[in-house]
Amino acid sequence: MALAALKDGFLCAARNRVLTTTGVGLGAVPYRQISSSSPLLDASKSIADSPKQVEKELYFWGAKTKPPTMAPDRFGIPVSKVMSWFKPGGTEKGFMGTDYRTPVAFPKPQGESIRQIHFGLHHHALVTEEGNVFTWGHSKSWELGHGTEQESVEFPTKVEGLPPVKQVLCGEFYTVALTESGDVYTWGSGGNTLQPGALGHGEFKDQPQPRKIAKFSDAPVVQIAAGVRHNLALTADGKLFTWGHGENGVSGAGTQLFQGVASSYNRPTENDFFKESKLKLAYIASGANHCGAITEEGVLYTWGSNKAHQVGSQGSVALDLYACDPIPIQTPELQGEVIKQYAAGVSGSICVNDKYQVKEWGDHRNVTPRLVEGNGGFFLKKKIVQVATGNNFLACVDVSGNLYVWGHSGSGCLPGVTSGGFHPSPTKVEGFGPDKPLGRVERVFASNNNIAVLASRSS
Repeated sequence: MALAALKDGFLCAARNRVLTTTGVGLGAVPYRQISSSSPLLDASKSIADSPKQVEKELYFWGAKTKPPTMAPDRFGIPVSKVMSWFKPGGTEKGFMGTDYRTPVAFPKPQGESIRQIHFGLHHHALVTEEGNVFTWGHSKSWELGHGTEQESVEFPTKVEGLPPVKQVLCGEFYTVALTESGDVYTWGSGGNTLQPGALGHGEFKDQPQPRKIAKFSDAPVVQIAAGVRHNLALTADGKLFTWGHGENGVSGAGTQLFQGVASSYNRPTENDFFKESKLKLAYIASGANHCGAITEEGVLYTWGSNKAHQVGSQGSVALDLYACDPIPIQTPELQGEVIKQYAAGVSGSICVNDKYQVKEWGDHRNVTPRLVEGNGGFFLKKKIVQVATGNNFLACVDVSGNLYVWGHSGSGCLPGVTSGGFHPSPTKVEGFGPDKPLGRVERVFASNNNIAVLASRSS
């Protein structure tokens, strides 16, 4: 394996590895949500149609991030060749390091191609194309799933005892994984009566290693979404199940902040609103404390905390101190539109309709969805196929594989932006795109103050 080379502060990826891509489709699954990233708008006409033989790399950047420490026996890369990322006992909730404002190549665990990655608040996880899960970071609440008592793990370590996995997400003190066969596994903190956990096993017991949630639907689960202390699961027959803490109305059960425990579920429970409405869902998403779902007809429903206007309703903002919508609602400004994708971040939302128009709201800026036009209206001419959002920043990928970002520069997720403050117009990230050195972006992941992309180049 060729070594990554460090040059002018940019960790360039090794480019002599030929990989086989499996694309982004999930067969009969109409949508696929990874972290706070939305799926491709139309996989049949998108950047997923790349050559089967490609060189594929994962790049990431953001505030207070560094590449993970790599154990030489696990990765075949001398430790001196890469920089330490996670160190216990530091600031920023256990993180130490400097901001990375340019893309950094992420070494491949045990030589396996990375399929998806999620940066949590205290720990992180990735899943490879082979279906293996690797975790690292804080381990005080068993959230890494390694089954051993240790305060932290500095390098990505394989989680044993799991069947092939296709999606993995990090809650605050737990981890949830979806297998290829449609089963859900969780591990980490089980919580208590006042702070219910989100493991879904019907008890408050911590789980040091992955444990399968008992079957809760006749149909397999095709997608999961996770917030700080709650989870969502979408089944193949279009049903929504939620479990975990119900504060801020994230369970969608009709109760608000001070009734959070009452609307919390320690086992997956079908959402009454969609059940009684007989609405079948095609896609789900979750931010820190708000959620969204798209029906098979392309209607977007959102619910949960609206403190930063992230739900998009106007009624709860002015009169409700805790500002939440505990029952799924249709955002008035989006009624009549066919929504193809939706992504939820820390306190913001973004979507794209069937006309490739991108709209954003929340983050204490936009009370209702705002059309993203860009300087001089240039962005209206772009065909956007994927959207994502993290902590006060947003990202989009167009049909050609170009990446655009905008938002607050303090997130560290706006490469090339040197001025501070908020930047409302999308900026193209240099280096990504057709015939560019880093390749075409196939998928973008956003969480907290981090952004990562999977990019490919023809061999």
